[in-house]
Amino acid sequence: MKKSAPRKCRMGQSHFGKTVIACVPIRKGELAFTETGDITSVQTRLSYQVDWDKHYEPHGLSAYLNHSCRPNVGLKAKPGEQPLFYAIRDIAAGEELTIDYCSFEYRTKVLADIKCLCGHDNCRGAILGYAELPPAERAAYGQYLAQYLKTPKPHKR
Repeated sequence: MKKSAPRKCRMGQSHFGKTVIACVPIRKGELAFTETGDITSVQTRLSYQVDWDKHYEPHGLSAYLNHSCRPNVGLKAKPGEQPLFYAIRDIAAGEELTIDYCSFEYRTKVLADIKCLCGHDNCRGAILGYAELPPAERAAYGQYLAQYLKTPKPHKR
């Protein structure tokens, strides 16, 4: 019988409530976890945008990834494919996994009035979307931007 790989992440608690915690060290570039869920046209507080008019409503851990202006996890999401979450820097066992919502949400309508509390020196002070992200920060995310953000925004007719 084939032994399954140990889980790299688990549900945990932070001062913000439920969150995702690394069970083991996760090296930069390594897959941290995958997600299951449903594609919808509605943005919710837990969903993440995977195409110009599609959001992914998660069933697992990614629903509890907190925002950070200096995250340790990035998303690889191609339209119609399962989202994958990768370490964008080394993550220690016991460390909270965080993601920058700008890396997948064009505009953060449901979070637009929420103050960012990540506490990093480079904190933007607000939870913004990709549309408000400076070009240098966009470029820094490279492969860890939702694929649709690398295509021109379609014009509404």
